[in-house]
Amino acid sequence: MFNSSSGRNFSSLVDYTEGIFVTIVFRIIFGLALVYFLLNVYRLIKDGGDEGKRKDHQKAIMWSLIAIAAMMSVWALVSLVTGTFGEPTVLPQIDANYLDSF
Repeated sequence: MFNSSSGRNFSSLVDYTEGIFVTIVFRIIFGLALVYFLLNVYRLIKDGGDEGKRKDHQKAIMWSLIAIAAMMSVWALVSLVTGTFGEPTVLPQIDANYLDSF
């Protein structure tokens, strides 16, 4: 009923899913948080004269920075825990030659 090849297939599936999460989903979520932060900085500069809008944009900037810091902290905690148990740490990487393609 259970053979070693199905164990390898399941392990490969888990590794593949983890790779997709790390390379795609994490980057998209982090990118959206960064875009939200930059958008609110732009809005703060644009609506600088209106005190009510200014306070709203300042709150949004604060919460977006908290969200970015929380994501980085969780990822550091995951790295620390996986490193403690001897598992290889999978951190989002940026290819050094990526910008050369532009």
